[in-house]
Amino acid sequence: MLLTDQVAIVTGGARGIGREIALAFTHEGADLALFDVNPEQLEQTTKELRALGRRAEGIVVDVTDGKQVDDGVAKVLDKLGRIDILINNAGITKDGLLIRMDDAQWDRVLNINLRGPSCAPGRLPSTCSSNGAAASSASPRSWGSLAIQGRRTTPHPRRALSG
Repeated sequence: MLLTDQVAIVTGGARGIGREIALAFTHEGADLALFDVNPEQLEQTTKELRALGRRAEGIVVDVTDGKQVDDGVAKVLDKLGRIDILINNAGITKDGLLIRMDDAQWDRVLNINLRGPSCAPGRLPSTCSSNGAAASSASPRSWGSLAIQGRRTTPHPRRALSG
């Protein structure tokens, strides 16, 4: 197993790509902390991971809120002892024409997809594993050609993250 006894945080870990990452990491021997805003799905996924014989903690965290991220990191350290891996997976899309989106919708997309991935790494304490790793993911679907037509909102902030 590649990740035996490593501790990973997966943001947006309750469903979709985040859930699949968490399951794959669990099969490779990692213990997981899932950050997500959906408590029901978070509880269900956490139970699935525990049923596979690994430690798992589901923590309600909005990655755009620095205090929630700080509190979530503190809970991970308290329950799982350390953090070795951070997977910035939380992200949303608001399909539709960009010209029809109001400012609040656009701000939410930017905050989750751009600010979220930059928020968590800066809040990890120096007590985290010195051999740790961080990665950001994005759904392949969100990088599609429809962005040119003004229909995809995820690619723009994700491309901004890549420089």
